Amino acid sequence: MRGVGGPQMSDTRAWKLGLSRIDELLATARELLQQGDREAARRVVAQLDEMLSELSQHPDASNPLQQRMLRNRSEDLAALKLEIDVPPKQASRGRKSTPVESGDLFSEHDFHNAMTGTTWRRRIAETLKNRLGPPFGVKSVYHMREVQIGHLQRMGKPGVFAKISVFLGHEEGHTWDIADPGELVVAFWMEKGLEKLGKDDKPASLMTPEWDWHRFVGNVLVAQNGEKLLRSTLEAAHGSIPVKGTDDSKWVVYEVRDGAVVEGSDPGTRLPDVRLVDVIGKRAQREDKWLSVLLKATFGGRERILGHDLEAIDFIQHTVNAFVPLYNVCVSSQFQLPRAE
Repeated sequence: MRGVGGPQMSDTRAWKLGLSRIDELLATARELLQQGDREAARRVVAQLDEMLSELSQHPDASNPLQQRMLRNRSEDLAALKLEIDVPPKQASRGRKSTPVESGDLFSEHDFHNAMTGTTWRRRIAETLKNRLGPPFGVKSVYHMREVQIGHLQRMGKPGVFAKISVFLGHEEGHTWDIADPGELVVAFWMEKGLEKLGKDDKPASLMTPEWDWHRFVGNVLVAQNGEKLLRSTLEAAHGSIPVKGTDDSKWVVYEVRDGAVVEGSDPGTRLPDVRLVDVIGKRAQREDKWLSVLLKATFGGRERILGHDLEAIDFIQHTVNAFVPLYNVCVSSQFQLPRAE
């Protein structure tokens, strides 16, 4: 593992660094392809081929879990090669002139398997890229059941940046505990990192000034119109607000029914005279705790999705459009997005 991890590095650390580097290069190749620089993308792909080949010889590669990790990345690399080899004019003309039809985006197989052989992420990403256009950036997350949406020049950095994500639940279990089996979910995702580190905390978990959480607090949680913005967003998306902290075993869901905040699923507990911004703000007070806040809309289950691809992609685009005003107050002005419709 001299090329990936270095001769003096432990096997486990070399493995982790190798996977991390492969993920970074896959993201780089996709960005280059999205920018139209196919030759540069091919050079990155050649480097990825070498790294995957080297990593497959690592002692940890005999572990079934690690084998699946390698297989997932190999499949993503294979899909990337196919995208690179499609002539640009042919690809653009075909995507823009062909409407979404039944079976274009989802197949029965997508609901039976977590990752292997599934193509819905790539198909959704490509369709959204064509529908939304710049400055929207759309990324198929190659080792997760997720498609991320944000500003083209501001993708990546999990936790640091606000994002809008599409998730698809599968029969093997929940996806990030967000999408139940058979559900299609679109979510605005905001995260609060740590304000101080404990002895076992990773430095990357410590919030810096670039984290969008600071704008979420200033422009939503303590802003005069913050409550109105959250409620109007929920109404437009027909959604709910799941919140999950470091010590929570599952998401705590908040909804607005008949004007009142309700905690939990049906029937839930009504919280009279309580505002959404106060509920979220109170849970965010711990400096040493992580907090994830979502605004979530659901389309499903499987019977509603299969054979209704146009309805599903329209739902995704409509929900993205509903989340754009909230997204925009959480990012600096140069990275704000236009309405998606």
